[in-house]
Amino acid sequence: MRAAVSGYVVEPGEGAFDADAVISLLSAIGEAVEVSEEMMNLVTAVSGSGPAYFFYLTEALEQAAVAAGMDEDVARVLCRETLWGAAKTIKETGSDPGELRKAVSSPGGTTLAALREMDAAGFMKMIADAVDAANRRAGELAT
Repeated sequence: MRAAVSGYVVEPGEGAFDADAVISLLSAIGEAVEVSEEMMNLVTAVSGSGPAYFFYLTEALEQAAVAAGMDEDVARVLCRETLWGAAKTIKETGSDPGELRKAVSSPGGTTLAALREMDAAGFMKMIADAVDAANRRAGELAT
């Protein structure tokens, strides 16, 4: 499936260290991205904790659909396949997520109405605050 992403640090030092072997191992399960040591807590906050953020969004979308009257099984399929399709589109096209969002947002349409509601509720700040909290906690756990 190769759906993982791993941040790694290569620090030159004493002793034999085969960075290519580490990169090859990480690449066998997904993407491997080199970062500086200072970024490792943020890597944890973004990609280590990140799957839970997407699971939570999917959970919320499913619950909202059911609360609005949709059958639970139908909501599950629609929400999960929508997440999968969106993720696949980002991955396969390499397009900027903001550009993709704009491309599917018709002027005066339903998507923009929903996005306005999310903006009014502070969605972007909420995500930034969540990443900041996870980053701080990663630092606390590292000490």
